[in-house]
Amino acid sequence: MKEKQIQSFRKTLIDWYSANRRDLPWRKTKNPYHIWVSEVMLQQTQVNTVLPFYPKFLNAFPDLKHLADADLQDVLKIWEGMGYYARSRNLHKAAGIVMNQYAGIIPDRWKTFRELPGVGDYIAAAVLSMAFGKPYPVVDGNVKRVLSRLTLIEAPVNKSSSTKHFQETAKEMLDKENPGTYNQALMELGAMICRPKRPLCGTCPVQAVCLAYLSDRVAEFPKKIKRQPTPQYRIAVGIVFKNGQVLITRRKLEGLLGGLWEFPGGKIRDGERAEAACIREIQEEVHLKIKIDSYLCRVKHAYTHFKILMDVFCCSYVSGRVKLNGPVDHRWIKLDKLKNYPLPRANHKFIPQLKQYTASANSRNYDKPDDAVLRTKLTPVQYKVTQEEGTEPPFQNEYWDNKMPGIYVEVVSGEPLFISLDKFDSGTGWPSFTKPLKPENIIEKEDRHLFTVPTEVRSRHGDSHLGHVFPDGPEPTGLRYCINSASLRFIHKKDLEKEGYGEYLKLFEGEQ
Repeated sequence: MKEKQIQSFRKTLIDWYSANRRDLPWRKTKNPYHIWVSEVMLQQTQVNTVLPFYPKFLNAFPDLKHLADADLQDVLKIWEGMGYYARSRNLHKAAGIVMNQYAGIIPDRWKTFRELPGVGDYIAAAVLSMAFGKPYPVVDGNVKRVLSRLTLIEAPVNKSSSTKHFQETAKEMLDKENPGTYNQALMELGAMICRPKRPLCGTCPVQAVCLAYLSDRVAEFPKKIKRQPTPQYRIAVGIVFKNGQVLITRRKLEGLLGGLWEFPGGKIRDGERAEAACIREIQEEVHLKIKIDSYLCRVKHAYTHFKILMDVFCCSYVSGRVKLNGPVDHRWIKLDKLKNYPLPRANHKFIPQLKQYTASANSRNYDKPDDAVLRTKLTPVQYKVTQEEGTEPPFQNEYWDNKMPGIYVEVVSGEPLFISLDKFDSGTGWPSFTKPLKPENIIEKEDRHLFTVPTEVRSRHGDSHLGHVFPDGPEPTGLRYCINSASLRFIHKKDLEKEGYGEYLKLFEGEQ
């Protein structure tokens, strides 16, 4: 295209854009941070999807400092639903670098800005041209399509080796006096007129210089190489219930869906049943033994380069303590707390069915493991105490002098029983408490195995022998719950949230 034609093209394009552009919020500002946020969002997401996220993100993180200071989980939560989460992680990381290395001022030089995490050629050109008026051409899918039709570019738009050719053409066509407006106009033309299918050539403002239109070859462009079929993987996911709470795990920061929380599971092997895969994956991933209670649903979801077919199961915890193999963190939480955690969209797809499932009053009854399971789960002392109503020796047990802050749960069922705030030194050599943490989890009955006929204390759901209660304790109750350490598991205050007992943290407020 000759220089005069290029000049005419630029003017016609910008005039058309000025009269016909969409009223989008990021076009009303020259704030580099706002433009940067919008371009990161728009890089792989459609405008209509971005529109509600853009103001929500800026309300949460109105400037670079707020973003840099924010917890990454909060950033991921705001981003939740837009996908391609590496964009938000990189934007958060880049904000920290700008604050620390450039005094909070976004660099306006190509090399410096281009080196920031998540900033490629497109983001750099878009932000520098629109916010700072720098003469850099943008090259995205819309621009490639327009240029390929405009100048009959034979290079496939979806082949990486073609990028240089498109960049050179875009640079030649760029309006260096008004690069930001020109770049936006060219992308707008691709989005609104020069569409992938059924382009509106009849109303195109630059049809007079479009070689594809003039030669009646619009349908031939842009050129593309044929892609391989998208692979599909089968996935099994388990929603593990324990004491009315569910287990979620957090993915590594690196890679697909990095930093998000999800229900545990993984790929189904060839010839493997989905149920078996669910049990195996949870054993491998979090080292828990579970049993499947119910099939919940099947979810289909597509990512950029593959698809998944996900079978979801509702499961009951049987035994084990979480040991992570792959995930980097875990939580036991109540379902109504899921909203506080950023989850992948595939997980969101089955949340409505999960809520319906848990609405059943009988869906979460605790089933005591059979004797064979108990013998493998418990130590000999734990089994003798809890299942055979034995008594461990005084002063030679785990918790008799434990003074750390936390709660004591039943070793079999995990139901909360006692709290360190009610523990006292009775001088007997066994853990002693003035009252239960949750009286409804305790059953008291006469024990005629002893001459004095004291009151036996058992757990309601686990049906385990715990110890005895005596009327010789301190005020305010005057009771002494004398409990075997072997019937308990202690959870430190700092681990309550992670272990699924976060509701009891408030009881420690004001305690040193």
